[in-house]
Amino acid sequence: MSNWASGLLAMIAMVMPAHCDTVADSSAIIDEVFAHLPFEKADLEKLLKGEIVAYDLEPGGDKEVAIAVAMLVRAPIGELVDFVLRGQVFRVNKTVIDVHLFGDRPASEDLFSGAGFTADESNEVVELMRAEPGSHFNLSRNEIARLEAVVRRLGPAPSVHSPDVRNAVNDAYRTILVERYRDYRRGGLEAMAPYERASSRVDTGKELREMIGRMSFIRDTLPAFYRALVDYPENSEAGIHNQFALVKLNANDRPAYVLSRRMYRIEPGQKALVAYQEFYVGHSYNSLQIVAAVIRIDQGTLVFYANRTSTDLVAGFGGPLKRSMGRRIMRDNVSAHFEAIRRSVE
Repeated sequence: MSNWASGLLAMIAMVMPAHCDTVADSSAIIDEVFAHLPFEKADLEKLLKGEIVAYDLEPGGDKEVAIAVAMLVRAPIGELVDFVLRGQVFRVNKTVIDVHLFGDRPASEDLFSGAGFTADESNEVVELMRAEPGSHFNLSRNEIARLEAVVRRLGPAPSVHSPDVRNAVNDAYRTILVERYRDYRRGGLEAMAPYERASSRVDTGKELREMIGRMSFIRDTLPAFYRALVDYPENSEAGIHNQFALVKLNANDRPAYVLSRRMYRIEPGQKALVAYQEFYVGHSYNSLQIVAAVIRIDQGTLVFYANRTSTDLVAGFGGPLKRSMGRRIMRDNVSAHFEAIRRSVE
């Protein structure tokens, strides 16, 4: 469970009132953020002293872990935003193995040409060859059938140490990633194929819609940004940008691929609003939604961050205790990652 926050710690973003258009309005922004998150006025003094402040958020269900975190970076806002948009937040995340930023390009095989599991990761290839409904992988029924067809073509007792075998499995999984990305760009959350479990399905599109819906401040205060987030690829507006990425990370001591979308709006030199969404995760957790605000103040740049993550690992027997442990681990991981970001930017 120590890697839940792996690909999700990377993005800087939370809520920002649309009516605040100048630096002089930063105090009004902070007031509204504090009114809608569990932060207290006393926390502002802690932030100005350099402390990272974290609180738990009320989860939306028995699979959700949710936290809010804030910090001050003593650097111009432009430097922090540039650090994020260039993908440098991934470079300082010890769990990230590799990252490929797509910008807003359409799906193609070329975009995913480098994706695959190496000879040193052959255990993952073996497990993919045995894929079945369950929580060991996040795969749809059709994706499992695709992998089964590859195994049948390879014949009896294929050796995972053979490059041909590994390439065949990697090609099939790469196609799964390409199709997941293509489906999202064509139909957004509604087009996400559910993960097949032993006796149920996980509808990540529904999960993410519900997570976004619980961010009522965005819905009520920034309706255009909210619609662009929840209804992609519909309902975008001028000034809102999208950046997609394929992230390979170490999740629970296993390599995992994550498809993500970052949506952002920037007012140069003043504030930025970013939403980060992981709409496909290879295993270990189901989906993730981050929103945060980056605000210029005299002392540097304030960052307010909210993270909601869905995972089967905290559901079922002992759920309250598991969710409590999950929030603590996530808080520690996010805080450590924020420290790494701050050291890199300041």
